[in-house]
Amino acid sequence: MRRIKGFTIIELMIGLTLALLLAFAIASVYLQTKQSFRLQNAQSRISDEGNYALGLYRRMLSQAGYRSWSGTLGTATQEAAFPASTPFAAGQSLMDSGGELFVRFSGDPDGSILRCDESNDSSYPSLNAAGSQNSIYSYKLFQDGSELKCAVSDGTAERVITSNVVDYAVIFGVDNDSNQIADEYAVADDVTNWAQVYAARVCIVLSSQSDNLAPESMSYQDCDGDSQTATDKKLYRTFITTVQLRNRYK
Repeated sequence: MRRIKGFTIIELMIGLTLALLLAFAIASVYLQTKQSFRLQNAQSRISDEGNYALGLYRRMLSQAGYRSWSGTLGTATQEAAFPASTPFAAGQSLMDSGGELFVRFSGDPDGSILRCDESNDSSYPSLNAAGSQNSIYSYKLFQDGSELKCAVSDGTAERVITSNVVDYAVIFGVDNDSNQIADEYAVADDVTNWAQVYAARVCIVLSSQSDNLAPESMSYQDCDGDSQTATDKKLYRTFITTVQLRNRYK
């Protein structure tokens, strides 16, 4: 009778060990690839959200004080075009109150002026409705917890600009010698005459939504320029932009 020869116990154990080592190697590569994907995705998301927020601030600040020359406001005095209206004094188109940044400007039928609040208008985000060149629109940008938001200046039509905000600040470039160039940057409480403000510097620090992305706690620069060390392993990034208030220049 013919004998059927099989594997010995030693051969089976060697084969099983090799299979386990291969499985561990594959699992390690998978986990590293997954972590790398999470890291790249988080970095991309922070970059996109930070750049979007800065872009929106740049747009709203550069529009402050705009008056369309195609309407009646274009030839009016500054005080007549921008009458006193809470929280603005007559002639003001930019100011900060209680940490909330307020801007106002006219619309324009050519669609070049944008809004940042929540709206279902068919022309959103453009302020180009009929007669918009003869109307003044007021908005505020502010931090609410870990979110930056925009709303109409009375607080209605609130919309989230970005989330996961760790730090936020706006300081203002003040012209002290009437040459229309910012000589110093000051916090809102130190601005005594908003007509002397010709620039604004916006700082936003964002973190990733997910934790355990960095191998160790990250260090980052806050909006005071100080180095901070995170208490978690999230990603952090600081975004800063300086905007010239172009409608202030004569």
